[in-house]
Amino acid sequence: MIIVEAVKMLEVKELDYTNDAEEIKHREKSGEYTHEFLKEILEGYQESGTFESSEKYKYREYIKEGQKIFRVTEKTTISIKINPDNRNVYTYINMPDGKYTVAAWIGDIPLSNSDNAYKSLGTLKGIYNFDKIEVTVNGTFYDDQNAIVGN
Repeated sequence: MIIVEAVKMLEVKELDYTNDAEEIKHREKSGEYTHEFLKEILEGYQESGTFESSEKYKYREYIKEGQKIFRVTEKTTISIKINPDNRNVYTYINMPDGKYTVAAWIGDIPLSNSDNAYKSLGTLKGIYNFDKIEVTVNGTFYDDQNAIVGN
């Protein structure tokens, strides 16, 4: 939540969270089923670019039977509200009267700069044209203050 001069201007709420765990199947014996995800990281498979180890040295890595490995997919749905109470706000004092477009977006998030496993994900693409509104500027804060003072 962002508050400016005691007015709530941004509200973020978590609406839903799901966590789906799928077991990744594998076998210890050569020639039996091992999921492609595991072949991409284990030594001795074409998928990992190390098939030469299996061919030349008869070396191939396996995961021990009975060890469970899961692919976990998490999804969070959030609500982002800008000016949730629809309060009137003032622009800067010398802004000319007229119509203006105010836009909200979420920029790209470069995970490659992080120090954890998420760095391999590269850049998460942002959401552009997330929301936009047209606002009309008519007068200034001083016009409102003068009207109050003049009464």
